[in-house]
Amino acid sequence: MKYFNRKIFTLSLLGSITLFSASTLPATNSNAWRPELAQAIEKRNFAQAYELSQSADNLPEPERKELYFTYSNIIHFCPASEYEKIENTALKIINLPSSTPAEKLRAYNIAADSLRRRKMFDRLPAIFDRMLALEIPLLEKAKINSEAGSIYLHVLGNREKSKVYFSAAVACYQELSGSLSGEAQVEALMNCARICSSQLNDRAQTDVFAQKVQEFYDRGIAQSQGQPRAELQFKLANFFKDVNNQTAAKQYWVSAFNDMQQYLESIKNLPDEEFLKKIDAQFLIYKFSDQPEGCAAALALADRMLKMPPTQLKADLRANILNRADWICRWGGKLKLIHQLPKYLQQQIDLSSTAAGKSSLQIRLGEYYVNNGHNLQKARQIFQTIAATPDNPEKNRNTAKLFLELLQDK
Repeated sequence: MKYFNRKIFTLSLLGSITLFSASTLPATNSNAWRPELAQAIEKRNFAQAYELSQSADNLPEPERKELYFTYSNIIHFCPASEYEKIENTALKIINLPSSTPAEKLRAYNIAADSLRRRKMFDRLPAIFDRMLALEIPLLEKAKINSEAGSIYLHVLGNREKSKVYFSAAVACYQELSGSLSGEAQVEALMNCARICSSQLNDRAQTDVFAQKVQEFYDRGIAQSQGQPRAELQFKLANFFKDVNNQTAAKQYWVSAFNDMQQYLESIKNLPDEEFLKKIDAQFLIYKFSDQPEGCAAALALADRMLKMPPTQLKADLRANILNRADWICRWGGKLKLIHQLPKYLQQQIDLSSTAAGKSSLQIRLGEYYVNNGHNLQKARQIFQTIAATPDNPEKNRNTAKLFLELLQDK
């Protein structure tokens, strides 16, 4: 279960954030702490940073709050020894009279993060309850309830308590959906269905929310064509997979796949530049290969893309397509397409710009010829080349030598 996405405000350590000496925090110079604190944090002098953060009594409350938040943000890169100090500092923010609900929520999130990092999961529910008592948006309450439910279920092993929080999360998302429209509304309904399915095991309620989601996307599908239509179908397929309705998931995937196959056939003779304007090829390659029966079509589309010159198919996109084609050959096609792997490995080798990258891919190519290609002579040639190239990392050269030893008697 994914934990609640903690959007902790991060202050820049450049320019405006600097600092003051812990021994001198005059109220008349309330900005003096910034240069010294920034320097302490930048130099990873966490002891000094903590000392400075705790010497804020003479500062006006807004400055004190900023100082506490600035120190607390070291949680992303500090050693574990600082986590408890950070929690205590974050809790100080909550007790400041001027702290708003949003600032208190931010501080509680920092404290909760500290507890997670120290694996003190049994203390998290109390923090969550305090968060939920704040006047915060429904979306935040939904996320907090969902994480609390996950902690009770998957960490503390209290299924009954988890149901209380998951049910509250569903109620929040449902109420939220009533105030939204379009994609935002249906996303809230999707969350309701996912929680009912995966956490509450409530098939009836899952189906109620899923029906509303399906009706929304079916309207969009009926009004679309080409890739936009397929994208909606693929989205529904993924959603139904999430809520454990494999029949509906497969139906929408097949419909999207068939629609796109027809569309690709209708535009296949277009020049490459025009062809690229009509589709998002990388998206389709990934979606086609979600099911074994779509993998051959995914490779066919990948092959067309890979034949394009570098001026049309940029290196990063070419690399992404090659990576997916590599995966399809090994796993996506349930090994029925493994014989196509060498051509994609060779193209990755040609595209790699480092000796380490090239030789690692060459090792995989050699392994293919040993295990699948049944061409031991070619495998030996590849491993000999790797072992004899001084620029290759020692680890890769040693791996190649080991393969050569193993192949001596074969």
